[in-house]
Parts: sequence; C-alpha cells; structure tokens
Amino acid sequence: MALTSADLARLGPQAQKQVLDKLVGEQKLKKSKYGNRKVVRDGIKFDSEREAARFQELKVLRAMGKIRNLRLQANFTLVEGYTTIEGERIKPMVYRADFTYERATEPDIAGVVHWLREVEDAKGMHTQAYELKKKLMQDKHGITIREV
Repeated sequence: MALTSADLARLGPQAQKQVLDKLVGEQKLKKSKYGNRKVVRDGIKFDSEREAARFQELKVLRAMGKIRNLRLQANFTLVEGYTTIEGERIKPMVYRADFTYERATEPDIAGVVHWLREVEDAKGMHTQAYELKKKLMQDKHGITIREV
C-alpha cells in the first residue's frame, strides 16, 4: 500500500514533516562503513578507488609481460564446510583475494625465468576477520597476502 498525497494531507503538520524527512532520508546514499567509494572502471565494479587504481597498474604490468594470469576476486577455501551431528550445515570459510597473478622472476644462472604466484589485497582497514583469514591463508595454502 502506497502513501498518496491525500493520505499525507490528512496528517498533522508534524507527522507530514516526519514522513517527508523519512522519504528524503531513504533517497540519500548510505555512507560506506570504512569510507570507501565503489568505482566502475573498464566495466568492472570495484569496492574502492584504491582497488581500481591497482587494477590499472596490474594491467600495465601484464601488457609489459612482467605478470600473467591476472584474476580478480579469486576464492580460497580456508576451512571446509561440514554438517554437525545435529544436522546443522556449517558454511565453509572463504577468503576472496582482490587480485591473483603470476610474477616473473629474474632469470636464474641457467637463464630460466620462473613464475611465482602472488595474491594481493587492496587494504584500507585491517579487520579482525581479515587478520584471521590472512593467517589461515599462510597456514593452509602457504600464501602470504601482499597488501597494497
């Protein structure tokens, strides 16, 4: 049921003001918890301007041949999901990396270039959940998250 102008007219002045304030308040954009602004670049939606800027840098490195296999939002399972003896389904714990790619090393003594896996996170705020997932990534996958 929608509120019509006739319904609004039947309300007292204070109630009208409350309704109008509520409607205007719903139209305002909600501010992000950590102050970041979502950005769209190259048709891709990023959670922050920092993440979008880093993506542009990685695209340049890829074009130069310094990195390869660039992926966005890759998932890593940290703890498998399971079902309790009572039948309750527990979801798996997953870390979603902002970027993963392979980085070229300098040629070794034999002139061979090796490719090392890198996992990056465009971090602004370090939460407890992130710190836990960072430790689990190191423990379970042997991967150190690079923060940019």
